[in-house]
Order: sequence, then C-alpha cells, then structure tokens
Amino acid sequence: MVKTIHQFTPSMEIGDSVSNSVLYIQKMLKKLGFISEIYVARGDLNIDFKHNIHHITEYKTDKNQ
Repeated sequence: MVKTIHQFTPSMEIGDSVSNSVLYIQKMLKKLGFISEIYVARGDLNIDFKHNIHHITEYKTDKNQ
C-alpha cells in the first residue's frame, strides 16, 4: 500500500519562508516514498507554482487511505 501525506495551507508565495518549508517537506516526503500533494485555499496562485500546487477544491478523499 502506498502511503499518502498531503499538506494544506492558506496560500503559497514565492520566496516566503513558510512556502519554502512546505515545498521542502513535500520533497522529503516524496524521497521517503510517500505520495504528497500541496493544496491551498487561496485561488490566485502564482504561475510558477501551478505545476506543484493545487487549489483545495481539487482535493478528493480516497476512502482506501
């Protein structure tokens, strides 16, 4: 079974220390073999984050996890 740990945060900003920490944690989780996505509540994501970050409305629960 693949283990999943997702992160949820109000927003992400380039260069912000909290945002950098969220990205670092995701990187470490993936190195450890976890599936890890980042979801944000705010809708105006910077285009540079679009490939790594998802809006919270895209989150779907998996009852098997």
